[in-house]
Amino acid sequence: MVTNLRCLRDSMMVGITLFAVSAWSEPDANAGSLQTQVFGMTSYEFGQIAKGQYAHAQYPSAGRLLHYWMQQALMQFGVTVKNENGLSLTMAAEGALYSPYCLPSDGSNFGYELLGPRFRWDIHHAEIMYSRGNPDAPFLSIGAGFFPFKYNPDSRNFGDYLLRINPYPQYLPTHFDSPYTRLLGLRISSTFFSSLQQDLLLTSEVYLWPIRDFSLTYLVSYNLLQFAEIGAGIMGCRMLSVDERLTTPPPESQVGHNLTFAGTKVMVRLSLDFKRYLPFKELWGKNDCRLYSEACLNGIDNYKEPDSIQGSLNNLAPGYNDIKKRLPVVIGFNVPTFGAMDVLSVEGEWWDNNFANSYWGVYPIGGGYEQNPYPWKYGNQGRRVDPYGGPWHWSIYAKKTILKNVKLTAQAARDHTILETSLTGTSNGDPEEAMDGKGNWGWMAKIEYGF
Repeated sequence: MVTNLRCLRDSMMVGITLFAVSAWSEPDANAGSLQTQVFGMTSYEFGQIAKGQYAHAQYPSAGRLLHYWMQQALMQFGVTVKNENGLSLTMAAEGALYSPYCLPSDGSNFGYELLGPRFRWDIHHAEIMYSRGNPDAPFLSIGAGFFPFKYNPDSRNFGDYLLRINPYPQYLPTHFDSPYTRLLGLRISSTFFSSLQQDLLLTSEVYLWPIRDFSLTYLVSYNLLQFAEIGAGIMGCRMLSVDERLTTPPPESQVGHNLTFAGTKVMVRLSLDFKRYLPFKELWGKNDCRLYSEACLNGIDNYKEPDSIQGSLNNLAPGYNDIKKRLPVVIGFNVPTFGAMDVLSVEGEWWDNNFANSYWGVYPIGGGYEQNPYPWKYGNQGRRVDPYGGPWHWSIYAKKTILKNVKLTAQAARDHTILETSLTGTSNGDPEEAMDGKGNWGWMAKIEYGF
């Protein structure tokens, strides 16, 4: 019965979507002619954690990952409809078939549901936008809805920190070939003289507790002589709370602390295109010889460790009282391939975070105001893998387009991959990244067809 209702619901949603697209596409004498663009892609991703750790395992030795296989089939399908007055509507859906973490012998007490595949169907893009000026670089765009957003075009694995990392507690998951985020809210963008780009975003939190808080973000970048791109941004993370007692829990519930989920983040970035001043310009690929870097102060406020932590497992020192511990930095370089590949990128990241890269501790059993922004300390479950791999992470990324629409992508990295269990929700993920230990790393590859 439940399955039939779900099928009926999904069929109705598809029908409503098609009706909305056709209604939007109906000729209107006042709107002028319409342009419709259909787009989509399908891909198969596969790879291994060559050496890693599932940190939630009850027995650490049982949680070791050696050549642990990961795979996913992904599809996207969407349509954009535009009229002559600068109004456009974009709707796109994304579906995935994936395998959750499965190692029942690790003692983590997950059951038979681990053994089967999982399916998900999500909104990828649902936005209405009004633009004026050059379609490729409009001097004004105003959009509202749910949309993918990326401000650092060079980053391939790390970077784009301002919108991807949470300040208190620090949390940064990375996903293969997806160094961007999807935002819900409003955006205003402008481009002047093809050099100065500005973005103002008012977005609602949809992924991490407490949800629905609003953040205000301002981004600016300037392209100097097609050689240097300089960017900066500031974000008032959760500056508009929908429930202040959730965003900043009352002191009596914080066991000696006075923390808040809200924070101010500041980002700077720089990209240099050296091939601009190199000879034999016809030999270089479009992305060759680009050096880029980004740094983000992930929360400008320090929190002093209380005189007595009253038995709390989450000692704040030095993760919350030292700015250097909240300063991820990435530097990358696109190795010249002379057109043989679309891009060959090497990235190194420094992030000296003393606590587990985790959001696990935010979701205790129960509810109310006891859900606090404590960092998850290494030790017990959430332990740091011994020997610890240090603050440096790395990534090597390559992409090649063949037959116009087919893309081959590969990556080897020690990044912030967090294993997904069969249970849904951030609170049921792994309490630590899978490749935190010394010598840990993994690889992924993808075959993609898009139109």
